[in-house]
Amino acid sequence: MALVPNFRTKFWGLGLSWAWIPLFGFLVAAAMILSLLIIWLAQGHPRYKPDEATIVYISDVGAANHALFIVLGTISAILYFWSLWMDYRLRHSQRIASRLRRFESWMSGIAVLAGFISAVCLILLTIFDAFNHESTHWACAIIFFIALVVSGIFNMAEIGGLYKDYPEDRLMRGSFIMKLIIVILAVIFIIIFAAMQGRCSAKTPANSDGSDYIYCNAEAGTAAVAEWLLGAVFCFYVLSFVLDLYPAKYTSRHHVPHNAASAAKARNYQNGNVEMNRVPPGGLPPGGAFTHGSASPGYPSQVSAADAGDVIDPMAPRNGRIQNGYGDATTMV
Repeated sequence: MALVPNFRTKFWGLGLSWAWIPLFGFLVAAAMILSLLIIWLAQGHPRYKPDEATIVYISDVGAANHALFIVLGTISAILYFWSLWMDYRLRHSQRIASRLRRFESWMSGIAVLAGFISAVCLILLTIFDAFNHESTHWACAIIFFIALVVSGIFNMAEIGGLYKDYPEDRLMRGSFIMKLIIVILAVIFIIIFAAMQGRCSAKTPANSDGSDYIYCNAEAGTAAVAEWLLGAVFCFYVLSFVLDLYPAKYTSRHHVPHNAASAAKARNYQNGNVEMNRVPPGGLPPGGAFTHGSASPGYPSQVSAADAGDVIDPMAPRNGRIQNGYGDATTMV
């Protein structure tokens, strides 16, 4: 029988499955950053307030273009958290490489919680703009940056733990490296932002007449650049979830392989999700390692005795159901 994809298969995320969510989120977030930058450049680099530096904050450009800031910022926040949530759900239902240890589950849960906080703060900081609600805006911005880094750190820790069990998964390795770079850059930019803000505050006279930029133009400009770069870091953090969610296409019930290579890859993912590391009823064999059949490339075949007490049985009942490798309920408990 010819392997011909139907219309529904081709239309579903253009072959990306759930990976379309972070991809679209990246495009929207990047469109927001670039459009605000282009508007500011096209207007001739205006200073929106007397105390602003030569280079203005993205928050001020967003406040001057409030409707655009709210719409694109809100959509970006929703798609960002949706990507994080789908990563959690698809691993839970074994549609993508599932968590085998409670440590990974805890890391994932904290990442989702921090991601929710950062998404809410992103929406709030667009609504409460820097002109009319300065204190509220910057409080939301600081919480957003911190929660974003926390989410990235714990999500990276989860991926790092999973990679130990899936050492041949190149997408997972790429996701870990990408998130590591993103977290390092985010921490650096946050430190620069906070340091320059603090230094500017220390240099500005208490009786300033609205010409603060005279005293700390370099510091405030550097802080503004750091904020723009943090916006770019956020874009690429959202993009990193494409690598995490893309394998879900191979375990989708709508996936129709286009050729023999695609069919083989789908079997590898499906068999890996079904057969990986089930703890035998009698526990681990002597020596602490076990192998079930022929492990698929990229999926683990062994668990050490040290980790045995912390292994989560992928086939254990969840939410009152026993699930198969595709995440579909097959038997009610």
